[in-house]
Amino acid sequence: MSAKTAAMALAAAMLALDGCFTVEEASTSALGRGVKKHVMVENYGWYLFGCVPIVCGNENLASWCPFSLFCDEVKMPIAYSKLEELAEREGCKIADLHIDDDNEVLFNAYYVTIPWVVVCKDVSISANLVETGGGGK
Repeated sequence: MSAKTAAMALAAAMLALDGCFTVEEASTSALGRGVKKHVMVENYGWYLFGCVPIVCGNENLASWCPFSLFCDEVKMPIAYSKLEELAEREGCKIADLHIDDDNEVLFNAYYVTIPWVVVCKDVSISANLVETGGGGK
């Protein structure tokens, strides 16, 4: 295999295993009295042996590139800071917080798990933004 072919294969693998950082918002009257929005913040990425970052979602949502190579941005404080920024912008406080932090083994061979080769890490925060009288948290 030539160096060019290997580089193209690596680039294709990175695009296939890219990470994603998302902030999803939902507004509905079914959320309850005083609840302005329901927000889900999530980031996931791929790690070699569970600790060496390969690719993850880019926390800079305005960036042209939706993922970051070799960066360790799949962390709860980063996701929570995005939730706090949104709550502050909306003049709301955070309520009904649900946090999920997962590590999943990627590869299985003949129904036997091969642990810690390539691992998908995922952090997600789900919360309601509740209106406040004074605006702010």
